[in-house]
Amino acid sequence: CISGFTEDKYNIMVGFAENFYYEAEPNNTNTRYNELPLGVTMNGSASVLSGGEADVDTYLFRITEKGYTILYFEHENDDTNIKDNVAWRITLTDEKGNEYFYTSSTMEKAMLNSGIMGLPEGYYYITVSSHMYTNVSYSLNVSFTKDSAVEQEFNDTAETAEKIAVNTEKVGSVTSRYSVADRDYFAFTMNNDGFIVLDFIHEAVSEEKAGWNISVLDANGKEIPITERALVR
Repeated sequence: CISGFTEDKYNIMVGFAENFYYEAEPNNTNTRYNELPLGVTMNGSASVLSGGEADVDTYLFRITEKGYTILYFEHENDDTNIKDNVAWRITLTDEKGNEYFYTSSTMEKAMLNSGIMGLPEGYYYITVSSHMYTNVSYSLNVSFTKDSAVEQEFNDTAETAEKIAVNTEKVGSVTSRYSVADRDYFAFTMNNDGFIVLDFIHEAVSEEKAGWNISVLDANGKEIPITERALVR
């Protein structure tokens, strides 16, 4: 719809380029979504609409076996906006609405990723919601790697702790969430009296990050003091 207050002529043209992996509107709810194949990069554009309403793009993907996924979100810089303003919010949930990952992206943060996530088999939704006007497009990708050694969600409580055998290594990641903090619980059994050596290994992190807190609890939930003979390193 074009309205104006002059009889002067104008030119208008609508261009089209075929691209199967570009988000298709409407895709703003869990019943109107775009399917996102694993390992495929989907391009999209979510911006505040002319009436001030936020545009929401919804994607659906499926996990069919045990392993880990990484969500990648990337965009170009927008020099026309303030760089530290939040432009998009990205949320990952399952069919029941349980949140597995949340982050926000500013104009300056051109590349984000979730870190590894051990998601159970099932369907998952990604929503990308806009929080400011921008004509910058984004790209979204969910990778999957088959791996039985990665911790599986949800293991956020002692009751849902993931069982781990003694002398067996697990790989995990505490992901960013909005509604509730991610915690990883693991449970192991000692068949005889003795002491344990708990190895916790990670890559170097930047100084401004706090790192991790690690506790050892007994079956009643009481914390066992870390001593030289129950070594954490």
